[in-house]
This record gives sequence, C-alpha cells and structure tokens, in this order.
Amino acid sequence: MCPSTVTFWTCILQCSVAVKTLKLNATLEEKQDFLREADIMKGFDHTNIVRLLGVCTLAEPLLTVMEFMLHGDLKTFLLSRRNPKDECGEISDKNLTSMARDVACALSYLADRKFVHRPYSK
Repeated sequence: MCPSTVTFWTCILQCSVAVKTLKLNATLEEKQDFLREADIMKGFDHTNIVRLLGVCTLAEPLLTVMEFMLHGDLKTFLLSRRNPKDECGEISDKNLTSMARDVACALSYLADRKFVHRPYSK
C-alpha cells in the first residue's frame, strides 16, 4: 500500500467524500502504485465497491477522491462491534447475512474482471 493519508471532506453538492493523499516526498514507484490503483478503481461500477470519484494530478500531493464510507472499511466496522457489551451494539444475524451476501456479490464482480482484492487473496 502506498504511504498516504485519507481525509474526510464535504463538497459543495453536500456529498461526503474521502480524499486519499500521497505523501509529498513519495518515490516514483509509490507514485506509480498510487496512480495504478486509481486507474484500476476507475473501471469499477458496483454498489458494494467504493467508487472512485476523481484524481488530482496537476500538483503535488497527488489526490484520489472516493465516496465516503461512514463506518470505514468493513473489517474495521465488524471488529468495532465484536464486543456485545460495546455501546455500538451487536449486529443481528440477519444483517451479518446481508453483509456476507454483499461481500460475495462484490468479490464475484471483481473475479469476473480478473481482479483479486488483496485482503481476500491470502
């Protein structure tokens, strides 16, 4: 993964976005990886896959703009609700089943495009 940060912004149209920023002193290889990731993401159009909205390459730092995930990535979301005593609350079996179906649909979509999502490739 490229050394970068993700920031939350709200645009004029009142849509929430996440902005991933490549560090200023990134190597050429890191820049190429960052842009390669954006190039791959621009081809994805699935309701269960975060959408790339834009890329800024005119000046540094390089930026990618993606739709904002309110609860973060799925792994973090699920881990945060692992403890039933947690104030966030436990996830119902029905919701877990729905999430599993959504993940399966997204992974099937990626597999159809001969793409392997790194966290699921091991």
